[in-house]
Amino acid sequence: RRAWQKALASSAEGVTSGPEDGMAEVKIATRAWWKMWDADLTEPTRTSRDERFAARARGALASVREGGGTTLLLVLVEPRLDAVLDALHRSIAPEVIVSYDDLLALYEEA
Repeated sequence: RRAWQKALASSAEGVTSGPEDGMAEVKIATRAWWKMWDADLTEPTRTSRDERFAARARGALASVREGGGTTLLLVLVEPRLDAVLDALHRSIAPEVIVSYDDLLALYEEA
């Protein structure tokens, strides 16, 4: 409980209260949760995860550009954005994305 309270306090820095829709509280809680989650991971594990997300994002964007199949691109949560952007700047190769439609077509052909 004390660790959670400390994580909440440190996550509140820089968050300004906007309209009374509760989004500031959601942002603070999300930041705190991810900080506590990441604290249990080793640096190589975090780096590997971020590089994998970067590769998937590049692959999904390449798939969208090619116009084949359906591609779902999820937006990253704010606390992890900087790490994934760093991974993207390291020019991680795109991961090949196979759409659900393509998988169904391959299954039907077999």
